[in-house]
Amino acid sequence: MKRWLFGILLVLGCLYAGSTDAAVSFATRCAAAGVFICEGFNTPGDRGFNVEGSACPGSSNFCRTTQGSLNDYGSYTFMSNCCSGANQGVNHPVITNTQMTEGAGAMRIAFPSNAACPGDSMSGCDGLWALPLGKNFHPPGSGDGAEWYWQYKIRYDSYVLTQNYGLTGNPGPAVKQHDWFDSTYSSCAPVEITSSMVYGSTIYQYTGCGPYLTPNHDGSGNSVSPGDYQNGGAYTCSAYLTPAGTCFQFSGDTWYVYAGHVKLGAYGTQTSTVEIWVAPEGQPLQYLLHVTDWPFQANPSGGSNYNTLYLENYITGAPNNGLPSQTGYVYYDELIVSTQPIADPAGGGGTPPAAPTNLRVQ
Repeated sequence: MKRWLFGILLVLGCLYAGSTDAAVSFATRCAAAGVFICEGFNTPGDRGFNVEGSACPGSSNFCRTTQGSLNDYGSYTFMSNCCSGANQGVNHPVITNTQMTEGAGAMRIAFPSNAACPGDSMSGCDGLWALPLGKNFHPPGSGDGAEWYWQYKIRYDSYVLTQNYGLTGNPGPAVKQHDWFDSTYSSCAPVEITSSMVYGSTIYQYTGCGPYLTPNHDGSGNSVSPGDYQNGGAYTCSAYLTPAGTCFQFSGDTWYVYAGHVKLGAYGTQTSTVEIWVAPEGQPLQYLLHVTDWPFQANPSGGSNYNTLYLENYITGAPNNGLPSQTGYVYYDELIVSTQPIADPAGGGGTPPAAPTNLRVQ
C-alpha cells in the first residue's frame, strides 16, 4: 500500500513539475479553453489607442470626467483626461514599441512631470484604459458565472519606484494598477477589487474603496492586525507601509507576470476566494495572496456585477509639493481574462494543483 500511494504522489508531482520545463507562448495561452479576452497591445487604433508621440485624440469621448462612469464614454474603451486644459496629451495610454514582451508593442501610461502637469494633483494627471468584459460576473445563481482568472505583464520604470509623488501618511502613496468593478456604479464601491502598488514597490489588494483583502479580518470585511497583505508562502507581508523581509517588491525596469483568480460566494457571506500570483518574467509564478473566506458585499444601489476592468496609474491622493521633475512610465502587455485557469507563461499549465487530502498510509 505504501508503494502504491508513493507511486501516485510521484506521478502527480512529475506531471506538474514536468510541465514547467517549457515556456507557454501568449498565442497558446490565448487559445486555451475559457479565454474570452486576449489583448496583446500591438496595434495602434485597436480599442482606441494612439501611436506613441501622437497628439491627444481630440474627442471629449476619450477624456476622463469626474464622474468616472463608463456610461460617459459610449462604446470607447480608451479613457484618460488627456484632452482637458493645460494638461492636454500628457499621459494618455499609447501603444509603444520601445518596451514590450512577445509582440510588437505594449501599452504605456505616463506619470507626468511637474512641467507637463503643473500645479495639478496626480489624481488629475493619471491615465487609464477601461475594458468592458462583455460578461457580468456575479455570485452563483445569476449573471455569467461567479469565477474568473486573469493575467497580464507589467513593468515600472525605476524612476517611478523611487518617487512618492508628494504623498505621506496612511494609506500612503498608492498607485492603482487595476480595478474590477461594475460599470453602472463606480470603481470606488463595494463591488470592487483593486490592486495597488504602495510604498515605492510593494503590492496589496483592497475592495470597497478601502478595506484591505487579507485572511485576517473580522468577518465583515475589515482587516485586523496583523494584516497579512501578502500570505503566499514565498512572500509574506503583514505591514504594507514598512515592506521588509519576505514582502514582494517590484524591481524597476523589469517585466513581471501578475495573475489572479476570483471565485464569488453569496454577497455578505464569508465564502469568496481571491488568489494572486506574481513572478519576474521567465520565472514560475509564486503565490502572493490566498484568501478563501472573504465577505464581498453588493453595491447599495445599481448593478452588483463585475463587468469592467481598468488598467491605470491612478494615484489615490494629491501631492502638495508638485509632481516629480521627470516623466516616468508604467507598461502593460499580454492581458488575458478567462473562465478557466491560465497557464503560467514560464510553464506549469495554470494554477498549481492542490495537495491530495484525506489520504492515509497503511
